[in-house]
Amino acid sequence: MNDNPGFAEAWQLVQWTVPSVNHNDNQSAVSCGIWVAQGDQIANTISFTNGQWRQTSTVVAGRAKGASVSQTVQASSFFCSAGNAAFTANFFILESELYGDNISAWSFPVQFTNVSITAQTSTGVSALCGSQKTFSDGNGNATLAGYSVSSDGRTCKWTNVTLLPP
Repeated sequence: MNDNPGFAEAWQLVQWTVPSVNHNDNQSAVSCGIWVAQGDQIANTISFTNGQWRQTSTVVAGRAKGASVSQTVQASSFFCSAGNAAFTANFFILESELYGDNISAWSFPVQFTNVSITAQTSTGVSALCGSQKTFSDGNGNATLAGYSVSSDGRTCKWTNVTLLPP
């Protein structure tokens, strides 16, 4: 997408959708990638419209400014009960991965700022979002900070979500 970016091609950003069990032949969808530099700021948006999930990431500041990648998937191909996606896509994942010989190179935090999620209704939003805590699964840690909920009760926000290496 942004071949020969003018800096070392060490960090690539892709959109990745993992299906529910027995959906999409158990195959994830992975978008084309864009090269980003350490310290670049990336804006990510995810929306659900007309039975499709669309996610877009755009570098808004830094060496790869202007680079963008998007992915659209049909909800019925990836999630259970696609007729009502609100019941089947009630989670999201922020992840940082390094592959191959680079796995041991993860020695720095990956920080997401101004993370917000808006639900269709306010039912259960505050309780669900407010119960999310800093955690570790043995492969690193996720630290959540600055939680708030909007006045209409539909949007959860965290000022920072930081992923740390193990």
